[in-house]
Amino acid sequence: MGASAVETTCSRCEAVPVFGIMRKPIPGLKQYQGRNPNGYFQNVDWPVRRRGQGWLDRLCSKGKRERGSVPQWLFALYVGQAKRLATNPPSYAAELP
Repeated sequence: MGASAVETTCSRCEAVPVFGIMRKPIPGLKQYQGRNPNGYFQNVDWPVRRRGQGWLDRLCSKGKRERGSVPQWLFALYVGQAKRLATNPPSYAAELP
């Protein structure tokens, strides 16, 4: 028997079961939905923000080359990695012999 999505909603939480599992919305995550491109690096200084946008552009172009498009879940990961790389840039000089 294969799992199939049932299109009925739970009256208590209005969640739709997906493959037999009830998915209930998490209210605490609402603040992270629907962000715009200008808000991804808002909490960092201007030079770091510019580096972060550069890293994000580089990661997205790589993802488009490899996959044809960048899904939302991957874009969210790219934003986090771009922010990390912008605030803590890789130190290639330390790895050189």
